[in-house]
Amino acid sequence: MDLEKLLQVIESFKSENTDHALDIVVEQVKDLDDIFGEMYIMAYDEEGNVVNDTLLLTIEDPAKEDMKQLRGIADALRARLK
Repeated sequence: MDLEKLLQVIESFKSENTDHALDIVVEQVKDLDDIFGEMYIMAYDEEGNVVNDTLLLTIEDPAKEDMKQLRGIADALRARLK
């Protein structure tokens, strides 16, 4: 996914979830034999429960440096949520 598409997905998600708190979350996920680094945009209700989420990026078999970069990207994208 290119940066322009990523920003469009974020803006669309924001417009669909105006009544919820939003965050960009990075997780390392193990699926059977594979490991993935994933970045999501998530919407939360008043109690902190996830009410909506969208996968933004996936990295297969990420190294520590890949996860560090993914977290850096997530930090930068959080500015778009405000």
